Amino acid sequence: MEQIEPRHLIVQMIESASARAKAHEDALPPAPLPGIAEHAEILPPALSMPQRSLGEIIRARRSAGLRPGPVPGGALSALLRAGNPAALKRAFGPRVPWPALMPILWNVEGLSPGAYRYDPETHSLLPVPLDGSVEVLRTLFLQQEHQSASAVLIFAAPMSAWLTREGERGYRAMALQIGMMTDALYLAAEALGLTYTASGGFPPASIDAALGLNGVTHTAFFSFVIGGPRT
Repeated sequence: MEQIEPRHLIVQMIESASARAKAHEDALPPAPLPGIAEHAEILPPALSMPQRSLGEIIRARRSAGLRPGPVPGGALSALLRAGNPAALKRAFGPRVPWPALMPILWNVEGLSPGAYRYDPETHSLLPVPLDGSVEVLRTLFLQQEHQSASAVLIFAAPMSAWLTREGERGYRAMALQIGMMTDALYLAAEALGLTYTASGGFPPASIDAALGLNGVTHTAFFSFVIGGPRT
C-alpha cells in the first residue's frame, strides 16, 4: 500500500474545503450565525489578571492537565475579551473575515450550561438552540480528558469567505488568525490560573450540525478547552 505522508493529507483537506466552498458559492446564500439575541446573557465583569510578568506566564504556560471544578464566570469573561478578534485587526486589517467564538459551557459559575455565540460588541452570550442536552456534546470531543472540560470555546471559521477572497491561501490565513487568537487565550488562561489546552480533536461536521453551522459559511475549525483552576 502506498504510504500517505502528512503533507498529502493537508493538501487533500485544503482542496476538499476549497471544492466544497466553490460548489456552494452560488447556490448557498450566506447563513447567519446562530444565537438568539433576545435571550442574551450578559457576561459578568472580567477578572483582573494577577501581576505576573509576560516572561513568567510564557514559561509557565502548558497544555493538558485539566482539573474538574467550576470556572469562575469572571474568568470566562476575561478569556473571551482576550480572544476577541478586534484585538488582532491591526495585524490583518479591518475588512478581512473573522472567526466567531462559540462557547459550550458545562460548569461555569453564574452562567447556564449550554451552547452560545459570543457577541464581542455587547460582551454577551447568545444562546444556541440544541436538539438535546448540552451533556451530549461532551461525546463529540475525541480525547477523553477533554470530555471532562468545564467549557470549550469553538472557533467558527468563515471558510467560504476566506477561500473566495484568497483561494487556497485563504485557508492558511484563516489558520494563522485562529492560531494568534489561541495564543492569546493560552496566555490569559495561564495568567488566570486555569487548566487549559487547545484541541482539534473533534469531528467538525458533527460540531457544525450541533451548533447550527452549515459547514461552508462557517465551520468548526479549532477549539480551546478549559478546565477548573489549577490549585
